[in-house]
Amino acid sequence: MVDEKPKYELHAHVLNEDRYWGAFPLKQVAYQQEYLASVYGMKPSDFKIVRVA
Repeated sequence: MVDEKPKYELHAHVLNEDRYWGAFPLKQVAYQQEYLASVYGMKPSDFKIVRVA
């Protein structure tokens, strides 16, 4: 059976390059947003959550 739940990616400009993490369920991406913001010394709002097909 195919997983039909929507998936999301996390996009950010980190260390002078565009990076993305995904595709995961929204709850996991939200957790990654907080975690990566603390790791890179950025604000969570610097990361963009994008829905992928």
